[in-house]
Amino acid sequence: MDEKLSRVDIDILDLLKSTRGPLSISAIAQALRYSYSAVWKHIRKLEKMGLIVRVPNKGARALYTISNTVKEKEISALAEQIHINFTIYEHSKIGEEAKKTLEER
Repeated sequence: MDEKLSRVDIDILDLLKSTRGPLSISAIAQALRYSYSAVWKHIRKLEKMGLIVRVPNKGARALYTISNTVKEKEISALAEQIHINFTIYEHSKIGEEAKKTLEER
């Protein structure tokens, strides 16, 4: 996996992993409270990465489910990496704000 996963990607993977069947983009967006367009964008990314698959469906809506290659501990490890990256970002942002405040004094 060369591409990095975002918080939205992890949320989608967690949701798909926890559901019993495939979900539509609308259902994912509603469950996670993200916009349809944001979910659509991340679904495309995750599908290209092989983390989720489109399930054949007779209806008009595409349905997606977690790929068989994704295991629960992989999602947890990815989520932990996201948390670490976010924490580093937040600390660097706080440091920049503190530096700016000190320079203004």
